[in-house]
Amino acid sequence: LESHRESIARAGTLGVAVLAGSDAGSQGVRHGEALVDEILLLLDSGLSIEAALKSATSLPRRHWANAPADLASGNRADFIALAGSPFADPQNLRRLDAVVRGESLSR
Repeated sequence: LESHRESIARAGTLGVAVLAGSDAGSQGVRHGEALVDEILLLLDSGLSIEAALKSATSLPRRHWANAPADLASGNRADFIALAGSPFADPQNLRRLDAVVRGESLSR
């Protein structure tokens, strides 16, 4: 396990795209919670909060050639709101305040 953590830290240092995986769908693995667990494990392995969040958001979209999910006028709005910033405290990823799904953003 320690070797795996070192590999993740090294990959981050070298600029390798690290993608978060949650094993969701496996018995006993709760979708959503497992992804937060994975992000926190990436932080424990030495990735920055920015890199860990990208590993679960923009990087997988780019890797699998999905359209960006930018918050912009006219785009579909799929996002979560947290009770606090994960940059201030990564545990805020566990403090879900709202889920917005399928709304159209307008000015």
